[in-house]
Amino acid sequence: MEYGNRPMTSVGYLIVEAKTAEGALPVAGAVVNVSSTPGTGNVRLTVETDISGRTERLALPTVAEELSERPNIKHPYATYDISVIADGYYPFTAKQVPIFNGVTTLQPAMLIALSAYDSDSVYPRGNTSVGDTEPFQNTPEE
Repeated sequence: MEYGNRPMTSVGYLIVEAKTAEGALPVAGAVVNVSSTPGTGNVRLTVETDISGRTERLALPTVAEELSERPNIKHPYATYDISVIADGYYPFTAKQVPIFNGVTTLQPAMLIALSAYDSDSVYPRGNTSVGDTEPFQNTPEE
């Protein structure tokens, strides 16, 4: 497998952590999809988060460590796109997450509950129109 024109002969690691309530609560059973950034490989993995909201430690192909020591190499790592889906939450996506040789990357996925943004309270539905309200009266104070 290659990344650009660099062989992916090494392994890096990824753990995705799905949480909600601004990071206070784990989201168990979230489906996590990990795929190579388009044009960089053909890795596709699907796993679920455990009771702590974390995936297992995933081993992913990446470029060799010695490439990070060459100043002419702009990206001495492989990149992956991550999506997290859970019932009752908006989907989460992270693009081009870097994976370095021998390093475990912890990718947080902050999920927002669908109920957190009740669109009816922001955009009322039903028979409302501009003409349904009393016109604004600007009366001078006495």
